[in-house]
Amino acid sequence: MTERIDTDAAVRRWMDGYLSAWTSNEPDDIRALFTPDAEYRTEPWSSPMQGVDQIVAGWVERKDEPDTFAFTWDVAGIDGSRAFVQAQTDYRDGRTYSNLWVIDLDDTGRARSFTEWWMVILSSRRRAPSHGRGPHPSPPRRPRRGAHPGAPRPPARSCPSGW
Repeated sequence: MTERIDTDAAVRRWMDGYLSAWTSNEPDDIRALFTPDAEYRTEPWSSPMQGVDQIVAGWVERKDEPDTFAFTWDVAGIDGSRAFVQAQTDYRDGRTYSNLWVIDLDDTGRARSFTEWWMVILSSRRRAPSHGRGPHPSPPRRPRRGAHPGAPRPPARSCPSGW
């Protein structure tokens, strides 16, 4: 799948399937999205769930219940068989997340690799997310020891996968 138009159409079909799986939480719906040896990262540098069986188990363990969220998205970019999806998840309990997903598709339109990048959107009317969450997203990380808003950040790490 090297043509931009083909990849765009494939990722749109994949996203339709993802949303169906997200609302059904049915193992067969989840399984249909991924290759048998797929990797699923809930954070860019975390260890992935490896293989479709582990992905299904992890998803079902941390599932969101239907009708607890609204989700809007669009394709932000295509690079060969890799798609970038920009989205927003609004949970009914007031949590809102901005998402960037990186999805590597195989020739059949299933994901070989899926990585979620997300950030909390806070406003004066919204509160910080609770730790009771579904499969999307992972809990917030604790601040660095001794960190304060003006503290210098450590140097950026290079990506372990060499992207």
